[in-house]
Amino acid sequence: ISRTAKTEGNEVMNNIRQLRKAQGMTQAELARRLETSVATISRLESADIRLSADWLTRIAEALGARMGELIEERGRPALAALGHIRADGWAVPGALPDSAGLLGDVPLADPVQVLIGADQGGFKAGEVLIADRLPSFQIPQLYNCPCLAGLEDGRARLARLVPLPESDAPYLLVPLGDGDASRAAALSWAARPVLAVRAL
Repeated sequence: ISRTAKTEGNEVMNNIRQLRKAQGMTQAELARRLETSVATISRLESADIRLSADWLTRIAEALGARMGELIEERGRPALAALGHIRADGWAVPGALPDSAGLLGDVPLADPVQVLIGADQGGFKAGEVLIADRLPSFQIPQLYNCPCLAGLEDGRARLARLVPLPESDAPYLLVPLGDGDASRAAALSWAARPVLAVRAL
């Protein structure tokens, strides 16, 4: 039976015990692989201690599982993967590392993630950037700030959002790295960066 806990109204399920048993592994064997005690494994499986990103990474590797398989969250919106961010800030399709389970107690309404392909602004190549999409009436909160901006044609860009109120294209997307600024007549959405995690 999985142990569960409540975080921000979401049920979090720990699947470590099930994955370990499915492989016919004892707590002692997992403890040896992780260079820790059986008591610590027991506490991790029963959710008596909080799972950090380091523990998730180590346990996933020892069990040959994805981090998202170790913890399932219910009641939290899906983490949409937008792809890779090029040096000019534009998103292109591409696979992302499994980031499920890394959000912990971070309350996000509409999360998205991208893989940073080249250093830009304060973001480093190889980081997974997780951002929270804001309702359209809150987009002005992101003026003059780095954000992910979704255009009506489906493209997305990591840029500084500059308002141009007297223009027929009222948004200027200024890249944080290389590339030219671009104008947008409308945005489908904009997302505030919440967390940048180094992909392993």
